[in-house]
Amino acid sequence: MALQYVISAQVFDNPTNSTKTVAGVEAPPHSVVAYIYGQGDDGSLEYDFQKNEVARLLYNALTAGVRTAGNDESWVINSTDDAQTMVQWSYAEAIHIDVTVTIEGVTPLSVSEAVNDFVKKYFKSLGVGETARRLPLIVGLANLEGVTGVDVLFYGQPHDVEVQPYQIVTFNPPIIN
Repeated sequence: MALQYVISAQVFDNPTNSTKTVAGVEAPPHSVVAYIYGQGDDGSLEYDFQKNEVARLLYNALTAGVRTAGNDESWVINSTDDAQTMVQWSYAEAIHIDVTVTIEGVTPLSVSEAVNDFVKKYFKSLGVGETARRLPLIVGLANLEGVTGVDVLFYGQPHDVEVQPYQIVTFNPPIIN
């Protein structure tokens, strides 16, 4: 997460002595599965230097005997003793949410910039595997000056959006009524 081109990441482990499916990836014994959501249009890492840096960070973070597993990237790291190790990871799948915000007490146009900024900030705060919840948006938007009522819908429905551990929610610009 310290890398500016990584928006979100999540790591899962398989500490057992047998191969298991972990967050949608076949993970060998004593391995970790890393999901990364980068700045590429599809959530990937755009450049080889970024992939190399992520691979080195993953490699250096693991203890001896633990390896990586993933479906999307494989990168070879040369260790200090000239041994080669394959580092793998997967990219988080983006789930795009249609957001509708209904505001009372002020005209939608008068708060559209503040609403857009708040919704954007909220969704940027969500990481891989985190549920999109309506309540934080409703509470935050209700604090805008002059607002007397707020409702937020995802896909036109009054429900939170739960995602799989390997997914990340993103949003289309909100429709403001």
